[in-house]
Amino acid sequence: AIVENLLEARDQEVRDARAQAEEARRRAADGDARMRDLLAQERLAAAAASAEVLVAQAVSARRGTEVEELRAQLEAQRAAEESKVEQASEALAHELLGMHERVEAAEEASRQQQAQNQRQALESRAIVENLL
Repeated sequence: AIVENLLEARDQEVRDARAQAEEARRRAADGDARMRDLLAQERLAAAAASAEVLVAQAVSARRGTEVEELRAQLEAQRAAEESKVEQASEALAHELLGMHERVEAAEEASRQQQAQNQRQALESRAIVENLL
């Protein structure tokens, strides 16, 4: 009976040791699974952060490109406006020159008309004086 009790106690210890080993393996497996989950989460977080940085860089680059495109458009508009202003200025200068020439011609015609009127007035006086 003592031997049986000792054998039973030894068997119980073996079962307990096996149960503890199994529990340790289960905990280790859970720990490994948790560790894999944590590593996967870290990788996902790193990938997300990297993606955010790439998106930010892409947005920044796109904005930079958009800014450059807008600058180019504004420069083209400015050049077109300057060209229009220059053309209008040239047209105005040409028109003013024409007006100045017409004014000079009118003044010359007026002077000639005054001179002719004076001559006629003198001639008329001379005729009236001769008649008297």
